[in-house]
Amino acid sequence: MVPNSLTGSTFVAFVCAASLVCAQENPRLSNRYPLKPVRIVLTTSPGSGLDSVVRRMAQGLTERWGQAVIVDNRPGAAGTVALEILARATPDGYTFGTISVSVMNGWMTQKSAPFNVRAFTPVVQLTSLPYLVVVNNTLPVTSIKELIEYARSRPGVLNYGSPGVGSAAHLGMALFTAVAGVDMVHVPYAGSTPALIDLIAGRTHVQINNIVASSSLVKQGKIRALAVTGATRAQTLPHLPTVSEAGLPGYELDNMQGLLGPAGIAPATVLALNREVSAIINTPEVRSQFAADGAEAAPPHSPAAFGEKLAQQADKWAAIILKRGAKY
Repeated sequence: MVPNSLTGSTFVAFVCAASLVCAQENPRLSNRYPLKPVRIVLTTSPGSGLDSVVRRMAQGLTERWGQAVIVDNRPGAAGTVALEILARATPDGYTFGTISVSVMNGWMTQKSAPFNVRAFTPVVQLTSLPYLVVVNNTLPVTSIKELIEYARSRPGVLNYGSPGVGSAAHLGMALFTAVAGVDMVHVPYAGSTPALIDLIAGRTHVQINNIVASSSLVKQGKIRALAVTGATRAQTLPHLPTVSEAGLPGYELDNMQGLLGPAGIAPATVLALNREVSAIINTPEVRSQFAADGAEAAPPHSPAAFGEKLAQQADKWAAIILKRGAKY
């Protein structure tokens, strides 16, 4: 069982010390590693934005190593299912998992306790990305202001889907409704893809979904995008205003995605894998692929730097979630 206490500063100090040890060792992976397939336990369903990002990374590692890197999708409980699997995995360098702001939020709403970053080994940040506010095509709104006016005139009639209770998409939409002063019903799903399927079908009306998973559906005309949730407009959909521009000043929601291992992985392996993954995601080809979907590849950085960002995000969201509860 993963302990629930959070001491971000202690964790950061630990990772920094581990990285110093790494810097004194040979940072290259052993020629004998990996001797068998490497497994990446994914917190989301196939077809999600994170799934797309991780599969590109896995392909690059497979090509570099000549050994399979298997993506194992284990959605459920807002990512908690996958994190429990990862926490129990043997720290031998053959099992890793994914983390995001959304998943950390999901942990805190499922467990009613802060996300304990010290229970895992931070490896590398993969991307950062905003979300889109999207609606079913039959909903007669084309802007954030129209959505707010439409919802206010029909309290409790509209519903919004999310990839799960406590996900960044859920909390972002809950924050949206609270700030806008509208009443909508939350419909949680086990992952981003089923939530989008029901939005297309009209079983839900509105949702916030990550830009990687939803932008292609917007471009295909299957759903309508009203705004982007980040601080700036998205390169892939430059005509879309931010939510802040469109009617809710100061509103912002962004996500960070990365790779974790179970606690206790050899520091040299962590640092070497960090460099391998950073090299892959920062190639012009992969950066262009990410950018086409609306995501931004993280620049090269240390495991310690990634761990510090995780601790900061956990502290930030814990102050909100644990105070107000999963319903936000």
